[in-house]
Amino acid sequence: MTTYAFIDESGETRLRGTIDPAPSGTPQFLTATVQLTNADIIALGTEASFEIVAAPAAGTFFNVVYGLLVVDASAAPYGNIDTGAGMAMQASGASSEFTTDPGIIAALLGGDGVPAWIHFPATPQTYGEAAGDQNLILATFNNGQGAFTGGDAANSGYVKAWYTVEDLP
Repeated sequence: MTTYAFIDESGETRLRGTIDPAPSGTPQFLTATVQLTNADIIALGTEASFEIVAAPAAGTFFNVVYGLLVVDASAAPYGNIDTGAGMAMQASGASSEFTTDPGIIAALLGGDGVPAWIHFPATPQTYGEAAGDQNLILATFNNGQGAFTGGDAANSGYVKAWYTVEDLP
């Protein structure tokens, strides 16, 4: 059993509890994190994709529970971002519904002096799209506008996925 507490900025305890360990055989969440450089972030606009996790074994698929993209563009903002640009965390062969709302990419990469992030809820995919020969990737759609521009070598970010690997039925 693990005890936890959440203490706010004033030092006041807001939440306290215990967590029992998962029963034996319970699937554990796996995580993968990929660091992004300024050059990586610029290349996202070319509709390039970045591998987060290599394909799982044959007969299995990724069950992505949650994804996160964090970008610190405080050194210099990015440009050439289409207002309809979108991003998704998906299997490499999937035809994705991009999970971001129009304009959110511009807000993320526009640089207002603070790091920003996008949450990726699980993207519905058929088993065929998520089969074991597919990598888990971060995909970008910039409506054919090409690479993002601007940025600075001091800008950086990362993409992180929480997932399980499941057997195909």
